[in-house]
Amino acid sequence: MKSYEHWVSDLEGSKADCNLSCLKGAAVTQKTHQEYLKRVRDMELHWKDHGIKAEGTEAQIDEAAVFYLHWRFFAGYDSSDGIKLPAGFQHIHPQFSKRGALHLPRCARVFRGWKRLAPAHSRTPPPWPLMCAAIVRFWCLSLVSLCWWAQMRI
Repeated sequence: MKSYEHWVSDLEGSKADCNLSCLKGAAVTQKTHQEYLKRVRDMELHWKDHGIKAEGTEAQIDEAAVFYLHWRFFAGYDSSDGIKLPAGFQHIHPQFSKRGALHLPRCARVFRGWKRLAPAHSRTPPPWPLMCAAIVRFWCLSLVSLCWWAQMRI
């Protein structure tokens, strides 16, 4: 088992770019943390490119986040984007989290609407030749086992 110092050095080394403490850094994996940073940076760059001022009041930030979510929805992004973006924003800016002092109510409603309007993506079915080959294989195996069983009974 790893020692306490080993855990601390691992966590601090991997999360040094965001000034997270050891326990805050353990809340999400390094891969998720990097994805959250990328999504929030993309959103902030989008705001900058479109001249949106998302500084100051909670309402201004909420309106800018709603604008960005609308843009992502109509650009055809998957509904997982609508899940990860608010989660990433709340991870990077904890004052907007569930227990924080600030909230993004319109952003939450937009996300619920996105989930209702965006159909779920199911897995594509396997191709017909593959299904036919599997059926033939199982059929042959069942015949072999049936013949073996019949031979054992005789």
